[in-house]
Amino acid sequence: MGILPTITLVAGALCLFLGVMTLLLMRASKKRDELVAGVVAQAEANGERMLIAPARGLYQGSTDSAYGKIGGSGTLVLTDARLTFVKIGGGMVDVPAKNIVRARAEKSYNGVSRQGLIVVEVEGPSSELLFASPRQHKEWLAAFAMLASRG
Repeated sequence: MGILPTITLVAGALCLFLGVMTLLLMRASKKRDELVAGVVAQAEANGERMLIAPARGLYQGSTDSAYGKIGGSGTLVLTDARLTFVKIGGGMVDVPAKNIVRARAEKSYNGVSRQGLIVVEVEGPSSELLFASPRQHKEWLAAFAMLASRG
């Protein structure tokens, strides 16, 4: 087999792989959007008030296994009753608002360096959750501060 057929074969396989991955990500994004819509609808039905519009972000994990140590990409939803993170794959992290002690901005945390890091301290033995939300960073911190001040 010559070099040109090999390159063509590899390029074709790469295009097929990228096409399949794109379809899978589109499907996962659609599922996440549907789950977020469900979380928002349930919150509204329960009389919860949105403190800030849902926003895409990254969940970097928790120091407490109760909230899940495995991170992921997804959407943050913050109401006066809870913080919910809906992962792109469909998993959820749900924290009752009464358990949120405070949130703070960090430039790096446990080896993670990224713009827009927000560490959310939760009641319990040294429980912290780590989110990255570079857009509306200050607004999210203000919403967390308002929530924590009520508790």
